[in-house]
Amino acid sequence: MKNFLRSTMCAIVLFTIGCTTTPTKQLPQGTWAESAFVMEHITEAMLAANPGPICPRYAAIDRLHFWDVFIKAIVSAESSFNPESYMTENQGIDRVTGSLTKSEGYLHLSYKDTIHQYYKDLPAVQEISWPKRNIRDPHINLAAGLAIMDERIRRTGVDVTNALGPYWSTVAKWPQKLGANLKAWIPECY
Repeated sequence: MKNFLRSTMCAIVLFTIGCTTTPTKQLPQGTWAESAFVMEHITEAMLAANPGPICPRYAAIDRLHFWDVFIKAIVSAESSFNPESYMTENQGIDRVTGSLTKSEGYLHLSYKDTIHQYYKDLPAVQEISWPKRNIRDPHINLAAGLAIMDERIRRTGVDVTNALGPYWSTVAKWPQKLGANLKAWIPECY
């Protein structure tokens, strides 16, 4: 609960003072309280994956740090660090909710992920509950999103852009959506 409140307060501070995802040399103070949680959920498959042009010098840098910053960049692009963020998708009716598909929370996940053939058996995805309406809980959202990333990387065996891009358009369009933040936040990649 303490982490949820801290994350919610960070999102409120961002919204109130109008912080943007404009690149800076460092992440703006107070924008990301989830580094320790994220790093606990980064897997060996993720660390071994090839980010290709996203981080050309990946072999020479701290891979755990890269993934922490990469996840921050995705969260920034998907939700502007707002755990209450959502977007109605052009994907028809969500069979779990019975309404139009919405992508929600930090990593813009959907309740239909809980019945997706590749994700439904992932323990972190099983924590998402439509009756509890908990997809926007920062830790549930991040844990499930990172489990989906791990599954996609393991199953496809391809580079990061092609493994994650079909789920997160911000990764597919990384030069426009993530590039500036990545270059500012982790210049050792370039």
